[in-house]
Amino acid sequence: SLSDCAVCGECAGFRGQNCINPKKARPAFHSVGIDVFKTARKFGLPIETLRDQNQPQNWYSAVFIE
Repeated sequence: SLSDCAVCGECAGFRGQNCINPKKARPAFHSVGIDVFKTARKFGLPIETLRDQNQPQNWYSAVFIE
């Protein structure tokens, strides 16, 4: 899933097409098997399931190093 990628203004994947920038694409945590809740809690970051779409959200990023 590239749902959180945001490299392109409009994702080709959402139209059923292949990514036009595969070398720049940024996969979502969950698409590579990372448990976001467990990882955030491990580092003492606040995270909880939102009960209403108007609740404040916590946004997290990661840098993957080969």
